Amino acid sequence: SEPTFVLKSPPIANLQNVTSNKGGHCVRQKIFRLTKYIIILLTLFQLTVIFGQVQTIKIRKEKFVPAIFPGGNDSMQSYFNRTVVDKVKYMQNAPDKIQFSSLVDISADGKITKVRLIKGSSFPFIDSLFVDAVRKMPTWKPATNEVGKKTKDKQILPLNVILLDDDL
Repeated sequence: SEPTFVLKSPPIANLQNVTSNKGGHCVRQKIFRLTKYIIILLTLFQLTVIFGQVQTIKIRKEKFVPAIFPGGNDSMQSYFNRTVVDKVKYMQNAPDKIQFSSLVDISADGKITKVRLIKGSSFPFIDSLFVDAVRKMPTWKPATNEVGKKTKDKQILPLNVILLDDDL
């Protein structure tokens, strides 16, 4: 049969007479100090958890709101009529139908910072009118992020121009 080992600890009453090799402190005092430190650490941990919950800040999430041309889409259409369409309709050999589209970067303060022509007409002069008009747009109402802070935005601006005979 295998030997059985039994670990016997001295009774607690006898611990007051037992001393350690270092400094002659009583083992019971060491146990008391250790217990005291454990209680203090647990209390601090518990306070940290309690106060950590109190200090939690809840942010109300709102939806991202894109940048808006001043006056909205109708105002943007009027702007393009003044800056592009009115100039194109007096050109000789102007096409009856023109489609543009550009990718526009709008800064956090509502200014157009970058314009990339995605789709243009086959007339470079007309394309340059459109891109120039987009670059010179008035300041937009900036986009806002989930917490309501102004932020930059990217948008695709399409413009479809159909010149009717009455316009010529």
